[in-house]
This record gives sequence, structure tokens and C-alpha cells, in this order.
Amino acid sequence: MEQQLYYIVNVINRYIKMSDMENDKIHYVEIKPANGHIAVNWSFLYLSKQKDSGRLACYIPPLKIHFTATDKKQADIKADALIHIFFDHFFVHSKDGLKKAAVELHKLGFRTGNDAYDIHNLSRNQLKRTKFKSPGQFIPHGFETATESTVESEMQLS
Repeated sequence: MEQQLYYIVNVINRYIKMSDMENDKIHYVEIKPANGHIAVNWSFLYLSKQKDSGRLACYIPPLKIHFTATDKKQADIKADALIHIFFDHFFVHSKDGLKKAAVELHKLGFRTGNDAYDIHNLSRNQLKRTKFKSPGQFIPHGFETATESTVESEMQLS
């Protein structure tokens, strides 16, 4: 019973910590025009924990992506690559990429300051600087005491 209570308190504390919207560096995606192109930049925390096998189990909460890595350096590289692939899927490999990316981010819980207006404009391919912020995310069992790392990057698309 005491262990279950510890687990619940730990999950709640982690959720509150990740819900802190004061810090603009945590879980955001910004889509903006850039010299006739679309620029997408982001910042995410990902969680990692050591498994019995020695590998790292990793999780990117706002995108709900799980992966494994052999060490911290490889985890950083994989996290960045997986986020690039996520956005590449919408902007490079699908028709109406801006609309599909905006809708998918909205489905994942990301919100803008003027959410309905911004989603409407992006769904009509009217590009303007838009910053999506993610609320706190549920932390899966086993990641309550995981190590946090930040991944920040950007990409330019035509």
C-alpha cells in the first residue's frame, strides 16, 4: 500500500512538473514562414531509464514515441531523428502537410494562444508564425524516476 502511494505521488509530481507552462523551452513546436519556405522548430523533453539489459528505454511524452538506445549520446541522436521523421512525414510526404501537421499536433494536446483561429488558418494553408505548446503529459509506468533530457532543433521545408 505504501509503495502504491509513493508511485501515485511520484506520478502526480512528475505530471505537475511537466505541466509547467511558464517555461517556454519545454514541449513546444513553432511553425513560421521563412523566406518562402516553412520553418519548424521545436523543443521537447524526453525521458530515459536504464533497463536490466544495459540499454536505455526512452519516451518522448508529447508525441507518445517510445524507443531504445545503447547510451545517452545515441538516445539524443535518436530522439532528434524521430522528431525530424515525425515532421518530415507531414510536410514532405503528404498532401496538405501544414493542415495535417496542425491537426495532429492539436490531437496530441498541443495548443496555441488563439487555438481555434490558428488551427483554422493553418488548415486553410494560411501560414503565419504559430507556436504550439504542449500541456503536461501522462508518464507511463516505469518512467516515474527517469532522467530528463532536452532535444531542440529545427528544419526548413519548401
